[in-house]
Amino acid sequence: EGKWYGGLLLAGKAYGIPFNHDKVLRIDIETEEVDLVGPSLGEGGYKWHGGVRARVAIVGVPSHSDSVLVIDSNGVVSKIDFSVKMSPFLRTNTLESSRLRFRKPGRYKYGGGVAVDNVVFCFPYDAHLPLRVDVQGIKEEHDRSCVVTKMSRVDEASREDFHGYNKWQNGFVSRVDGCVYAI
Repeated sequence: EGKWYGGLLLAGKAYGIPFNHDKVLRIDIETEEVDLVGPSLGEGGYKWHGGVRARVAIVGVPSHSDSVLVIDSNGVVSKIDFSVKMSPFLRTNTLESSRLRFRKPGRYKYGGGVAVDNVVFCFPYDAHLPLRVDVQGIKEEHDRSCVVTKMSRVDEASREDFHGYNKWQNGFVSRVDGCVYAI
């Protein structure tokens, strides 16, 4: 069933990121208490492709979901909606080369990410551009702000988006040059 896709530790609790389950799984490491937290996020749907831990929050990486999942250190679960431009994903069927097949739009948007302080960068899997999620405002209880933006291409010489599908799935932040690399 794939209820949760990965888990991350934040403030002494492990959180399971909903893939097909309708709630976030929370495990208190000290007491071994297990519960489900947050609003109903809907059953099924391959919603988030795991998550990334920033300093103050966990961010669920959107797979088929049109929202970013945010879990703060108090266990408060939020969804932040965004819109993303998807490629038409043309590809030739090798058995019948005269026909074209299309990937269903809105699926497999991002395939992992990395955090740099309180900013999470989600790597485009089928989406055109990386996603930048700034959760700095989450740390203040009265300020629940979270900024989600689609990034422009890093290579200024080329203004084209990253076309295609199955592009990147995870990556790392280099200790040598501080750059984010997608693989």
